[in-house]
Amino acid sequence: MNDAWHTPLECVELLIDALNHFRADGDPMDGSSFVATALVSLGQTRPPTAAAFAAAARAIARWSRRDAAVCGVGGRAHAGGRRVTVAAIHALKHLLCAGGGEAFVLLENENAPRDGEKADASPLGAALRAAREISADAAGDPCRAVRRAGASLAFALEWRFGGSAGPARALALATLACKAEPSAGARADVLWDARDAFRARGGARAAATAWAEAAGSSPDGRALAHW
Repeated sequence: MNDAWHTPLECVELLIDALNHFRADGDPMDGSSFVATALVSLGQTRPPTAAAFAAAARAIARWSRRDAAVCGVGGRAHAGGRRVTVAAIHALKHLLCAGGGEAFVLLENENAPRDGEKADASPLGAALRAAREISADAAGDPCRAVRRAGASLAFALEWRFGGSAGPARALALATLACKAEPSAGARADVLWDARDAFRARGGARAAATAWAEAAGSSPDGRALAHW
């Protein structure tokens, strides 16, 4: 995809409005398929402005938290609700790591104030904090699909935004998520997702370069290089 191309603002706002104003009270039909599809579509966009990017991230995160409150630990085991959670996690991952987040990282680096103000106050920083919180919450979710999606989100965030030690930490998180799963099938899911993400991000050659840089700059990198 051409990095100069962006989704028209009207399309991004339409999806955000659809999610923010969706109501299904009294509707005998399950609206989770509509919500999940809208979430996935919004995650696939490349918002043209920082404000649109922040609004999209907030809309996705809101549905993830809402669904967790209704269908998470101590709540109802609602299949449609879990589908919404999984869709929200993947949408947030794509929005941050492949759907336009890179452009806002560059923009923040170029426009960083000289007084040392951190990027955490920026729209991207707020979205990253929300994504990490959602990933951490997903790790303890009773639903296997949600835990798998959360592990995939954690891997992608560390690889993309973790700096030179990001690949090492991403694989370390995938290993820990794998060990925490009670069944062999769930562990295989996490490992296969990590393998696919590893190959999609450049394969062994790119990872070897990143590991070589990390090996001299962090304990995680040195441990992985030794391993």
